[in-house]
Amino acid sequence: MHARNIFTVLLCLFFCLFLLLTISGCGDDESGDDSTDSAEEMPADDDVDDDQGDDADDDVDDDLNDDVDDDIPWPYSPADATGPYAVGVETRYFVDESRYEIWGNNRRVLSTEIWYPSNGVGGTPNDMFSMVGELPPWAMPVFENIYGEGADDLFSITTSAYRGAEITDQIDEFPVIIFSHGHMAVRFQNYTLCEYLASHGFVVLAPDHYGNAIFANSPQTGIVLFNPLSIVSSYIDRTLDIDFVVKELRLMDAKEDSRWQGRLDMEKLGLSGHSYGGLTAMLAVSRYEYIKAVAPLNPAWIGYFPKTFNRAFFMIQSDRDDIIGAAMNDGIKFVYEKIESVNKARILLLNAGHYNATDACGLFPEMLLGPSIGCDGGMLDPVVANEITCSYLTAFFLSALNDDIRYNDYLTTNHFPEFIEYSSVWENLTK
Repeated sequence: MHARNIFTVLLCLFFCLFLLLTISGCGDDESGDDSTDSAEEMPADDDVDDDQGDDADDDVDDDLNDDVDDDIPWPYSPADATGPYAVGVETRYFVDESRYEIWGNNRRVLSTEIWYPSNGVGGTPNDMFSMVGELPPWAMPVFENIYGEGADDLFSITTSAYRGAEITDQIDEFPVIIFSHGHMAVRFQNYTLCEYLASHGFVVLAPDHYGNAIFANSPQTGIVLFNPLSIVSSYIDRTLDIDFVVKELRLMDAKEDSRWQGRLDMEKLGLSGHSYGGLTAMLAVSRYEYIKAVAPLNPAWIGYFPKTFNRAFFMIQSDRDDIIGAAMNDGIKFVYEKIESVNKARILLLNAGHYNATDACGLFPEMLLGPSIGCDGGMLDPVVANEITCSYLTAFFLSALNDDIRYNDYLTTNHFPEFIEYSSVWENLTK
């Protein structure tokens, strides 16, 4: 095993041990009991399942190329354009009654962030406390011990979304993207990307993979810390998580008293993820035919990916990714080159580490921010990496999920030659 990977594993173990020892010395009143008897979603917000708004004048499928997207400059860059919609966000807790977790002694709960296009009415600013959830008394001292002076910076983060804002009625049904976080990361590790996609008309969901997230917080379980053994078990559990979230989305879309009734187009389903989440995305898309497009970011890869894969595929890698390693990066590039899809593209971020194309540099404690991951200021600016990622993934999913051929020219051009190597094969996606 690469020396840096060994160090990462040891650091994970130390981090979890430190948290457990801290908790054992603090009076945690959370019982961790699972008091729910169904797998139905439980909104975290005080959102009211209210009016869904009048039907949009034009269906997305019928008028995609002459609807609200006409307001977007062509070609566009995230440096000067976000999408035409404000962004709302909510948190739901999906309980998988079919899976029992010894780690925590409860059913598997997936705390899930949902970003969506909003009309800009209502809601409250989305801050770090809202995303993390209600904390027990012992938690803040732990954060302060781990982050030091950086704790104030962490909890001062406020994103561009508004929690509980109204859903826009300019679109009847939204295409859906599920994002899978990395190993020992958290569901909102790429909130910039998720909010950007939502501003362009997508509903984007990101679940915490129970036990493999750095921590997960839910009313049913309280805070559940990272389980080092999940590096193995997640190979199976994460893919099942994706399928379970899809089933919950179908229930949300069908539920008569839900504000999401009839709003989710589950025929237009995309998948993305970072690192272990990229591995998860590739495993899931090779298993579930209902996923129409996949975009792994800095993926790890162990397994078999079918050469005959013919759905839309977009991949981002980094040339100085010491966590994945050069050998695995080359192997994943080989997988990309051999698949038979006629709609595929690959970005190689130059002078970039594992986490440049995420928000992790502002979320992780300094003790985890080694120079190899891209947060030391000597590599590609994460702001620029996020611009590249947002720009191309938005174009990718608008083309692949919405069959919007206007984005195909964008997908066949390197718009950031100073920062990336780019290759693509792209044919028109028409029904």
